[in-house]
Amino acid sequence: MSARIWKFLSSAKLAAILIASLAALLVLSFLVPQKDIMPADQMAEWLALSPALAWVVLTLSLDHIFTSWWFLVLMGLLALNLTLCTVKRIQRRGRMHSAAPTSTPEHAWRAHVPLGPDALVDELRQVVPSAVVAESESGVTLAIRRGDAGFWGSVLMHAGLIAIMVGGVVSAATTFRGEMLLAEGQSVPDAAGSYLSVSALPRMGAGFGDFTVGMKRMTAEYEGNTVVDAVALMHVTEGGAEKDVKARVNYPLKVAGKSFLLQNSGHAVQLTVLSPERQILFDSFVNLANASPQGFTDTVNAGDLAVRLTSRPDASVPLNEPVRRSLAMMDPVVQVELYRNAQPLGAGAIKPGGSQDFEGYTVVIGDVRLWTRFLVRADKGLRIIYLAFAMIVVGIVLRFVDPDRHGFAAVSPAGGGSEVAVWGRTRYSRVPGREQRRLMNRIQTLKEREAE
Repeated sequence: MSARIWKFLSSAKLAAILIASLAALLVLSFLVPQKDIMPADQMAEWLALSPALAWVVLTLSLDHIFTSWWFLVLMGLLALNLTLCTVKRIQRRGRMHSAAPTSTPEHAWRAHVPLGPDALVDELRQVVPSAVVAESESGVTLAIRRGDAGFWGSVLMHAGLIAIMVGGVVSAATTFRGEMLLAEGQSVPDAAGSYLSVSALPRMGAGFGDFTVGMKRMTAEYEGNTVVDAVALMHVTEGGAEKDVKARVNYPLKVAGKSFLLQNSGHAVQLTVLSPERQILFDSFVNLANASPQGFTDTVNAGDLAVRLTSRPDASVPLNEPVRRSLAMMDPVVQVELYRNAQPLGAGAIKPGGSQDFEGYTVVIGDVRLWTRFLVRADKGLRIIYLAFAMIVVGIVLRFVDPDRHGFAAVSPAGGGSEVAVWGRTRYSRVPGREQRRLMNRIQTLKEREAE
């Protein structure tokens, strides 16, 4: 790498340009709808408002800014810039030589000591043994440098920032997001067809794994009429091994790098509809999607029939009263309303295992179970980002606990003794550090001892 390219890539100017560009993208992401946030139908409507704008948005990937290739390029350049800046700082610190400065500043603390320069230097070196001694024509200078732990804390903080960028790139390349709905007793493979929706597929690696996941049962604990805990007993088969694992809110099931986070639940009804000729018009579990005060409801179409189902957990509660504990299956019952060509054929309440005829049509309720919706996520960059935040926190602590401190003591012969000047600075002020104060105290002690 040539010196000119190295200088440009490691410059603060490039860092400022990249940071400003990323900030501009952040603002742009608020102005342009992002497809990972806006529903697909609404996104399509927005793009349809202006074909020219839609072309610009889609061509420049502005509908998914934070996973676009050019955003990743900017992040990569910023990571490279920060890496080179850190390397330059390490090299510069390694080359720092604590030699005598060219002049003594006006704010230096000065004193005359009736000791020769060599004797005085020996005394001062006992106070700060790590001081570096440099000789010149004008005398001897002791140089002190502290803050190594703080410096490496700064390096650690920079490494954490770089790791966050790397983690962000890994996340953008490996993120999976989808929704899966499982009823009690249901088990499905990790495949595209098993998901309600998949909003993000990884750009690198496989999106689906070689395992199956199912829900054996779902339980909910109530205090009054409020759910205080919901637990799904899950069954996982992976690599020939089987296991039962509990999943609950904030404690997801983790399988093959994917996390299954428990969301909401409802009723699943096993429904069979027979025609007057005893032909099966419908035979499947129905996951009732809509929660209402009277229970979970949904409508199923079977040929020219429409079957409206309302599942309630307790048959002893009248239909006109709201459900109190919708996930507590005490004595479930399903209210069925049957329509043909929008004309009502009748209504009735059917318990699991029961059936009812509606003008020749037979509706059978086999079972009532609970279903649970899971948010499924995978992101291989999260661990990198968590580690990066820990690095940054530790680096900041070290930086403030042990800031850079530089001190000097210049000794020169004068009037049968020595003239000494002590000065120094910390990262944030010119207040002498503790090493300089110790030198000043020793000098004061030497003056008093020689004066006696």
